[in-house]
Amino acid sequence: MAILLIVIACALAAYLITQRNKLPATSSYTKKPDGDWTSFDVTPGRSSIQGSAILPAIGGGTALVLIGEYAPLGGLGTAFMWFGFFGLLFGVWITFRDARPKSHGKPTQFRVSAKAIEVDGQQYSTEDIHEVKVKNGIDTDLTYAVTDNRSAVNAAARIQDAKRASNTAYSLNVEEGGRSHLLAGGMTDTTVNGLLHDVVKALGWEMSR
Repeated sequence: MAILLIVIACALAAYLITQRNKLPATSSYTKKPDGDWTSFDVTPGRSSIQGSAILPAIGGGTALVLIGEYAPLGGLGTAFMWFGFFGLLFGVWITFRDARPKSHGKPTQFRVSAKAIEVDGQQYSTEDIHEVKVKNGIDTDLTYAVTDNRSAVNAAARIQDAKRASNTAYSLNVEEGGRSHLLAGGMTDTTVNGLLHDVVKALGWEMSR
């Protein structure tokens, strides 16, 4: 039974890794003229692995599954095994999932002209646009309660995970009507700054605006 549960967890890991690897290692975009418009196609980069869960969750879960299967603990052993299995699944999921907002993990298309920006069938008139702005979908200003050396190590690992995830979580947003609307996400700072430059150029604005 223990081997079967571990195999199931490995299958989940393989699925999540496959989904992650569908995206290229880094982000990119292309642009092309479309009449009075300029069309942009943005491909997000691959998300980072959340390393803080690998040892405590995956390692601990696997150990509990094996202990529950082979240790002579009676009914308690079965409880250990299932508790470890769900801990193992959680560890696999949290390690290989995309920590960015969902909109940062899919390719996007939008168009820009001197009169408007069009994305997802919605147009935003340049007369109403306050700003075209770079943002990041990951909060790196994190604080954790630290009570001992172990919690300090865990906090540091989570902060590092957030920083790594933020490297491909830049987005370009158009701000209009007091709200922010995402044009494209999942980019590195290099990609998003290049995209900002070309969008501003297509709008006919100066970069200082």
